Amino acid sequence: MIDYTATRVVEAAKGPFDVVVNLAPTSPEETDALAALTEDGGAFVTATTPPTTAPGRGVQVVQMAVRSDAAQLAGLLKRAAAGTLRIDVADRRPLADLAAVHALAGQGALKGKTVITL
Repeated sequence: MIDYTATRVVEAAKGPFDVVVNLAPTSPEETDALAALTEDGGAFVTATTPPTTAPGRGVQVVQMAVRSDAAQLAGLLKRAAAGTLRIDVADRRPLADLAAVHALAGQGALKGKTVITL
């Protein structure tokens, strides 16, 4: 975890990493540099700028979208505080399976929520 408001992510990250998850706003050049920190065969996940070119080396690039809904989040917080929030977990998979889980999700083949474990 890197606080991008205090440190430039590209300068702070020392790779390679099996999985790189970018949630910080980055320029195309910074995104390419982060993708380059992904280990061969790993996964680069971004919620912001996509890489300008595929990193190659068997690195899977996953673009995710996040929708911010303050009212929905407040409702979830209220349910969690009341102990009424329940999440049915269909599967637990190790971090090494993250790329496969994303592929299954893209195919619509997941049967429920999947928890990724370390």
